[in-house]
Parts: sequence; C-alpha cells; structure tokens
Amino acid sequence: PSPQGDAALAAQNLMLSAFAAGLGTCWIGLSMPYLNGAEFKKTYNVPQEMLAIAPIIVGHPQTFPAKPERKPALILFSDTTEA
Repeated sequence: PSPQGDAALAAQNLMLSAFAAGLGTCWIGLSMPYLNGAEFKKTYNVPQEMLAIAPIIVGHPQTFPAKPERKPALILFSDTTEA
C-alpha cells in the first residue's frame, strides 16, 4: 500500500459511512490540480510536500438518485479440470 492508496480507501469508507448516515457525498477530482498548486498552497500555508488525494464534499442532499434497475446475475461455470 501507498499513502495515496490508503487515502483513497479511507475516502471510500468515508463516503459509504456518510451515505449510511443519510448524507450525500461527491468526490471533486477536478479540484486536485488547483488544491495541489503552488498558489493555493501559498495562500493557505499548505506545505509543498502535502498532496490533496481525495477532495470530497459532504452534505444533506435534496433527494437521492433512484437506484438503477439491476440486470439478473449471469453465472457461468466451466469445469476444465481433468481427473
């Protein structure tokens, strides 16, 4: 594992926990170049070696999207072993 991978896994758990608590989340990946840029880091005194990995917003949504209809599971089995 890497620090970036650990952060991404923690972010996923945060998003799942937030949903379970009735909150909505959105991973704002397009903000990463800005958050990791020199201007932002200077303005907000963020050390240069620090990286934004998982910028996530959390809040109370007006509605949750409807769950999409799932296709039935297709299970295939092929026994290719020889006795």
